Amino acid sequence: MRTLARGLLVAILLVLVLFVVRSPAAQALAGQIGRSPFEHGAVLLAFVLLLGMISDVLVFALLPGALWGGRFLHTLTIGVLFLLMHLIMLAMVGIWPGWQMPLVLSRQWPLLVPFVLGLIAFLFITALIGPMPQHIDLPRPMHGYLHADEQLLWRAQQTRLKHPITPHSLIATDQRLIKYKPTRLGLTASIEDYNYVDIANVRIEEGLFFSTVAMKERFQGDDMAFPNIPKRAGEGFVRIVTDQTQRRQGSVPLAGQRPGQPRPPAAPETAAAPAEGPAPDDGALAILQRRLASGEITREQYEQLRNVLGRS
Repeated sequence: MRTLARGLLVAILLVLVLFVVRSPAAQALAGQIGRSPFEHGAVLLAFVLLLGMISDVLVFALLPGALWGGRFLHTLTIGVLFLLMHLIMLAMVGIWPGWQMPLVLSRQWPLLVPFVLGLIAFLFITALIGPMPQHIDLPRPMHGYLHADEQLLWRAQQTRLKHPITPHSLIATDQRLIKYKPTRLGLTASIEDYNYVDIANVRIEEGLFFSTVAMKERFQGDDMAFPNIPKRAGEGFVRIVTDQTQRRQGSVPLAGQRPGQPRPPAAPETAAAPAEGPAPDDGALAILQRRLASGEITREQYEQLRNVLGRS
């Protein structure tokens, strides 16, 4: 909702800047700096660009939060947006010569042109410039959900261009994956988490502007697809999840064994293998043992999955 509020504020400031630039005081100031008509116009354009950049900084000062992409790039882009809107309004003056900026209140409908275009352009720019801020903005319902020793690594959120009110988020920490789905205008939410050791693979399908992040669990085999993720945000998420998954599945502790603790030496005699089929894979069996020890699966489920691994 804050992104939409910022867009509305930028649209209002855009209209105010257009009034300021077309005011007699601004015209007189530009005339003093630039003597020739060309210099006069260049000064006004630079004035609009500067006011646009100041407006963007002011908006994020009033409504602080995570900013997609680089701070300077976003600010410069909004300044260029103000500049384009100024040129469009100059074209409108040429189309309707009797319409002047100081008299625009007598015809209020032209105000909708820069307001609507400014709002749409701000949301579009904010969605495209990415992927992640230096400070990751965690959804409010998630503030008390993380463990005390859990470190937040990445958040990939669906673009508000296609999900303006309740975009879904994928959150990667140093301990697990979290799927956050707000509902009822953000008043309620569904939160699910997954262990890295249970992820079979994660991939990204990139489009022109957005991407789809897909994951698959090792045992259930269900595909989870999350469309409309900004491309660079999706790339960063896949990179972190792949790294965390490889590190954990490369050294999965046995049941009762602490992470980082060396494995005990093999016993001289091992349990007999099943009568039919090869022995299950050691890595997959270790995962089953860990899930059984943590209470995620029952003994009956453990035996069923172990038999499936033995037949594979």
